[in-house]
Amino acid sequence: MAAVAAADVRTGVDERAADENDVGTSVLWVTEAEAAADEMAMLEAMGARTTTVCKVKKVKHQLGMTFAVVVLHAHASLAPNALGVVQGLVLAGGLLVLRLPPRTRHIRTDSLFASPSRTTRVPTGAARLAGNSSPFARRFERLLARHAAAVPRVFVEVDGEVGGEALEELVASIPTTITLKGSSEQREVVAALSEALVSGATGVRLVVADRGRGKSAALGLALRAASEHGLSLAEVMVVGAGSDREHSEIAKFGPAELLLSEPEAMYKAASAEAATAVRAYVIDEAAQVPVSVLKALVKVHGQRALLIFATTVHGYEGTGRGFVIRFADWLSSSAYTGEVEKHTLKAPIRWDAGDSMEAFFNELLGLKVEPAAIGEADAGAILDDVNGMLEYAVLSHDELADNDSLLDEVFGLLVGAHYRTTPDDLWRLLDAPNMETHVLRERSGERRVVAVNVVAREGGFPVENAKAIARGKMNLRGHVLVDIMAKHLGCRAAPSLVLVRSVRTAVVEVLRRGGLATLLIEKVHSVHADADAFGTLFGATAGLVAFRHGLGYHAIRLSATRGVRAGEPSIAMMRAMSPEGEAVLAHLRKLFGFGLSKVLSLASVSLARPVAKMLLADAPTSERLEPDLLHEVVAEVYAHGAAVDESVMAALAQWLSDYAASVDAALARGVIKPNERALLTARVLDGLDLGDAAAVAGMKHGGAAAKSLRQVFRRLVEAVREESG
Repeated sequence: MAAVAAADVRTGVDERAADENDVGTSVLWVTEAEAAADEMAMLEAMGARTTTVCKVKKVKHQLGMTFAVVVLHAHASLAPNALGVVQGLVLAGGLLVLRLPPRTRHIRTDSLFASPSRTTRVPTGAARLAGNSSPFARRFERLLARHAAAVPRVFVEVDGEVGGEALEELVASIPTTITLKGSSEQREVVAALSEALVSGATGVRLVVADRGRGKSAALGLALRAASEHGLSLAEVMVVGAGSDREHSEIAKFGPAELLLSEPEAMYKAASAEAATAVRAYVIDEAAQVPVSVLKALVKVHGQRALLIFATTVHGYEGTGRGFVIRFADWLSSSAYTGEVEKHTLKAPIRWDAGDSMEAFFNELLGLKVEPAAIGEADAGAILDDVNGMLEYAVLSHDELADNDSLLDEVFGLLVGAHYRTTPDDLWRLLDAPNMETHVLRERSGERRVVAVNVVAREGGFPVENAKAIARGKMNLRGHVLVDIMAKHLGCRAAPSLVLVRSVRTAVVEVLRRGGLATLLIEKVHSVHADADAFGTLFGATAGLVAFRHGLGYHAIRLSATRGVRAGEPSIAMMRAMSPEGEAVLAHLRKLFGFGLSKVLSLASVSLARPVAKMLLADAPTSERLEPDLLHEVVAEVYAHGAAVDESVMAALAQWLSDYAASVDAALARGVIKPNERALLTARVLDGLDLGDAAAVAGMKHGGAAAKSLRQVFRRLVEAVREESG
């Protein structure tokens, strides 16, 4: 079937004097399902010497590999993160083909917000989903047309041909051997890092680069050179973007005997009790590591070891600009007095400077956006007369998609203020049907955006769906906080509430701590005065918790594990507005206060003391749950529900205490096994993490322990029910 497609030939010089990369006519075929007959015909037409086929969701596992031809099949859904990955897998001289749906229908984006295998109700924005109208897709087509003049054969019909030229002819024009060499600045970085490794230098070295600049290869080359001059690799911990050697650029260019460590080893090294045998830490893609872990590594080892942190600033991994700003600023402003050196790689290696494909994807995916530049004088004028200088506005999806400079300012603010931002975040900003963008901007002149608050309107589900939602039988994509309240906290009244969740808040740096965030959030409260409640979810830091307390929010859930993005335990907070919201908040606060001490014991390693102190001061105290509520939490919310054990750990511990005799009887009758009893003690009563509890119980891993724990409680609850008649 004919389909709209984009074909882009990557520009590059193939006369380079370094290691050859014999990609030949290697093809990566990225598809959403099994390749169809017409797709297989295209593969045959390419005359591919080697072909790799992978699903869109797994394309990130190809990172570190390179191909002559990459084909992305995007008939059903245009996945921004996948687009960001595939464009960087094509070497200079290679070809990228994007297979898009016919122009007669829009690219579907609703898969991001609804599961086709389950019934899902999206009460806000249903018309947009029904019509498959996508501002992101419309912007994609507009930008693709804009870049067509710079890149030959860009936007055409694919029916065996691309751009009027047979596909096999395009493939035939690709050099069978593409030879690359490093840049002079890469060689300088390799020399500096290898010298530091060999000499036993201490302190911090930052290596930052855009994608394709040879950052990871430089780390590997530096380690290889240092090992050839006496460095013992046993004294080096290396953590890459993944521990798979096949896909690791560090391993590819490093010494053969180099071992890659799992991220968990880095977390353990960040503790104050960490062993001191390692004298050099090399961390690639540091922007993906929680900032708290990086800071801890510097505090614990910065004076006695060499710490090399490298990250991609603009790329598929999610922009590292927030990392560069926040972590680099912390290094310069903290009490750390060790040496800090920063190296920047600017010249591309996988393709030529000015590469049109890179320029297109940078613009499409917002990889190099910046917030509005506000000088000190303008900042002073704004803070002196906030109401006179600034206006409040709600920006529509279409307004953002059609105004490039406006979108750059908004997304640039979000990128700079938050630790990790991915292309999918831009997609949600433009297409999520329940998401709104609230801003403060100048009333006149350039009308620059100085503050943004992205919110999601959640809930409003029929009461009759509450049980199915609480048990995880309905998928609530886009309704994150309602999902947590219903599934993990067992609040069946939550899905019917209309709740407005604050997703992200950002203020131009020079205007921070000037009251603009408070002003903007209060504007949002006023606009959504009809909501039952407001809520938010973020990494628990003292400043943010205090900020939300000041706006009338109360904690309702604390995670016992670090969040992937923020690097801190995640906290959910809520402010009630209606009687229904007040009732839900009172119920959730009661459960939170009852379980807080137990959760804090699980999170004690990673939660800052000031945060714990604030939460304990605000939470209502309750030593026990009454029998009916205890049964509901243990039997319905956990044993037969979807809650994770850490959300209800205190209730599980009380239940085991209250029914200790029944548990002993169940063990004697064979209802539970001895190792399952050991699991109950290790995980629930002793508070061990799932991995350690699994080891105590003789189970393979933490996942097996988590599954077994729920099954054990199901059997125990049933045994108690039978006892009571």
